[in-house]
Amino acid sequence: MKLIGITGTNGKTTTTHMVEKILNDAHRKTGIIGTLYMKIGDHMEKTLNTTPDTIQLQRYFHTMVTHGGAYAVLEVSSHGLDMGRVRGCDFQTVVFTNLTHDHLDFHQNMEGYRNTKELLFAQIGNSNRDMLKKAVLNADDEASSYYAKRTSAQIVTYGIRNEADVRATQIQNMREGCTFHVETPWGHGDFSLKVHGVHNVYNALAAMTTCLLEGVTLEEIRRSLHQFAGVHGRFQEIETGRRFHVVVDYAHNPGGLKATLQSAKEITSGKMICVMGCRGERDRLKRPLMADIAASYSDYVLFTTDNSFSEDPEQIMAEMLGGLTSHEAGNWEVILNRKEAIQRAVELAGDEDRIIITGRGHETRYVAGSQIESFSDEDIVLRSLLDMEQGIQMMTPEL
Repeated sequence: MKLIGITGTNGKTTTTHMVEKILNDAHRKTGIIGTLYMKIGDHMEKTLNTTPDTIQLQRYFHTMVTHGGAYAVLEVSSHGLDMGRVRGCDFQTVVFTNLTHDHLDFHQNMEGYRNTKELLFAQIGNSNRDMLKKAVLNADDEASSYYAKRTSAQIVTYGIRNEADVRATQIQNMREGCTFHVETPWGHGDFSLKVHGVHNVYNALAAMTTCLLEGVTLEEIRRSLHQFAGVHGRFQEIETGRRFHVVVDYAHNPGGLKATLQSAKEITSGKMICVMGCRGERDRLKRPLMADIAASYSDYVLFTTDNSFSEDPEQIMAEMLGGLTSHEAGNWEVILNRKEAIQRAVELAGDEDRIIITGRGHETRYVAGSQIESFSDEDIVLRSLLDMEQGIQMMTPEL
């Protein structure tokens, strides 16, 4: 069974799902292991970590083999690399998406974070029998040149701004998704995605390059990517039946939040209303950065809580608000209760406005201190809309 490992700050989940779809569509049975689950065919198991521990990972591989798996596509996190969770994994191809600010509570600084991800690239291509192994690198991220010098694998690049083996041009974002043209050593063509944003063009290029190296044709990849419907909790449009739009997104670091808000802005004709918070017991340095990004790229922000764990939500909020500049003083408010913040956003939204609820995406568990409750941002939106409708219906007889 061939192993494909994908690492980077953002885009791992979407890219692994794109690769999985392309390979399965090409009749190469492929399993996936990552943030959401382990899945192959109709068999699925919930995962506790993005990259499971060594023993659990090998058990998942065994399950995939028994289900006829030809490929396994893994999200490889920096924590997983540092803790040795992928030791013994003989990767055929390793892929790098990007490196932006995150996890500095664990890695201390960006250099330590970058160096930990190096382990994935340094471990392949070091023997004669490894000469067919590949490292797929993002030509537009400066960390790629660092990794290129630390692997003996054959390097294949993808990108948009800089010269690359697989390069996208003529990118257009639309309400239905985005389109772009691709030039590759295997040919060229026009592509369309149902998912939004330049960041998803990068994800598509990474997946495309990986699958081209496995002999999938450009036309097969084009058809698969055109059908790709996105990943639960990643720029997920919620059907509201209203004339405003609601998106739930997992963006939980500065780079991810900026990419999400920029993408949303390009397809929004009304106001952008952002609901965001920062979770406790995580990188504190990114809190003021994320608050500044939210206020800079949105028309209005509702600052709220995320999983605070053992930290004081008010202290987390104080650190977030410390990043705001004077010109951002009038376009935000604080509502610590996340349910109330989402309800407030729904009440504020007018025709053609877009609500972006960030930080939790697919998650359905909310943790504050010793309390754990079921909590889905999507469910809260739908419940808020239902409450508004019932309120209108209750008032109607009196009019």
